[in-house]
Amino acid sequence: MHELKTPITVGKLSLPFLKKGEEKSILERAFFRMEHLIQELVRVEQITSGMIAPEPKECDPISLIHKAASLLFIEIDTLEITSDGGLIEVDCDVFVTVFKNFIDNALKYSPDNKIRIVHEKGTITFINRGDPWPDGRTLESLTEPFSQNQSTQQGFGLGLYIIKSILDAHSLYLSHQFVSGEHFFSVHFQRD
Repeated sequence: MHELKTPITVGKLSLPFLKKGEEKSILERAFFRMEHLIQELVRVEQITSGMIAPEPKECDPISLIHKAASLLFIEIDTLEITSDGGLIEVDCDVFVTVFKNFIDNALKYSPDNKIRIVHEKGTITFINRGDPWPDGRTLESLTEPFSQNQSTQQGFGLGLYIIKSILDAHSLYLSHQFVSGEHFFSVHFQRD
């Protein structure tokens, strides 16, 4: 994390020498978000390694989805969200990372760059169009670190691993279905 903080600090120190304008504003937001991501990664690592326990409290999942979209620099209206309005009991700050990774993966692997998010009856499901996984690929194999869909080679293969690790720390359940050309990733907050 130190190796990431140093260039961010150098960049932030040079900001006062830039003239006010759109470029400066963009850099300020980018540095702020990079710092936030580093803090987020530290907390996720502490939880997934068992150093600290999650601090669950009631959260509005739609608010967390909005924060996740903001971290990805995407407009919230690009997501189709439906919700029954219920709250979830999780470590709210850490769960932004879960939602961010779901959204990022869905947009990355969807040919139409669209995602539907459905929150109902104790489950939040992220739905995107896509190709079926290659033979031998399962949710279990894709939640291993550095595992990814080899046909696309996008990313480092850590998104689902981070999601699964955070869900495990919360004793929550992840499922996947592929139906009619769509992937359905569901987080179950209640066991049926």
